[in-house]
Amino acid sequence: MKLNYILIEENATKNIIFAANELQKYCKKACGLNFQIAEGNKQTDGYVISLGLNNFAKSAGYGLDTIKNLPAGGYCIKSQGNNVFILGKEDVQVVYGVYGLLEKVINFTAVAPDEINYDVCEYNVPTEDIVYSPAIPNFAISTWDTDCVDNTEGGFRNAALYKMLQ
Repeated sequence: MKLNYILIEENATKNIIFAANELQKYCKKACGLNFQIAEGNKQTDGYVISLGLNNFAKSAGYGLDTIKNLPAGGYCIKSQGNNVFILGKEDVQVVYGVYGLLEKVINFTAVAPDEINYDVCEYNVPTEDIVYSPAIPNFAISTWDTDCVDNTEGGFRNAALYKMLQ
């Protein structure tokens, strides 16, 4: 059995932990894949999804140069083989990137706490890099309030919430 990992930095912030848990939950529900959340570098013949500029991302060649031109609210998703790297200047951008990956891979959408949709499908690593820049700099449309990581509804607050990024 192949092992799959979501890699986070040791002492990860609550936003990164929230993002890892969301990714783990929806990859299991939609694709039937079990991802273990782990710190540090893991070698595997399975899939690795790396969140933020952790040591695994840095060892793959991603650093501050990769994210320096991202605007507030923007993120990038990079692929190398079975590895996916979700990067942003701020942790909240990594959270947005997780939902961007889920949208791309499983057609994830969230309208309300009781209206979260996704396709049941096979997990496929994106074949092209994704760079997202919001239309309005310093603003992002957020259906997820990442400050409430203990909320059992997945952090949902309001589908029309505009959140100013700091």
